[in-house]
Amino acid sequence: MENKKSLQIDAERCVGCRKCENTCIMEAITIIDEVGYIDISLCNNCGMCISVCHKHAIR
Repeated sequence: MENKKSLQIDAERCVGCRKCENTCIMEAITIIDEVGYIDISLCNNCGMCISVCHKHAIR
């Protein structure tokens, strides 16, 4: 059985800049009211969003 960890966005650190949303090739990230949300059913855990987040809000 695969133990898949899902990425999460820390709402207190996220400023809604949309860098992660624009980088996600899976279209798994949505910004709502200046906070990012990850749809884990779409996310493939590639980590591209982590690399572009200047607020270190994605783990």
